[in-house]
Amino acid sequence: MKKIAILFLIFPLLGQAQEDTYKATLIQFVKAQGADASYETSIDQMVSMFGLSEEFSAAFKENSLDELITLLVPVYKKHFTEAELKEAVALFDTPIGRKIAQKNPLIAAESMEISMQWGMKLAEGLQKQLFE
Repeated sequence: MKKIAILFLIFPLLGQAQEDTYKATLIQFVKAQGADASYETSIDQMVSMFGLSEEFSAAFKENSLDELITLLVPVYKKHFTEAELKEAVALFDTPIGRKIAQKNPLIAAESMEISMQWGMKLAEGLQKQLFE
């Protein structure tokens, strides 16, 4: 009976340990692809809007990023195993992976304007179809 009780105590701890290693791997993945810089920029913009101190900003940023990663764990778990995330981290540690991580924000910024123009053109085409 004691062995069963011990098992009920150990299993939740094992699950938490697995969750912690997955979260650590997800943090590596987010950093490797440069997404952490985008998240930090967003947080910095919000903090500056409220005119908060650098000291508060640093603590707020750290806590916010940790909270975001915690919220993202179940999403990533649906799509990637921990081994797959580790493979992706290894990819981003290659020259082409680093270039992808470096260029993605620039490509996204440039693509945003093109996408907006494309969306407006689509909307115009739909309006013409609807009202002709």
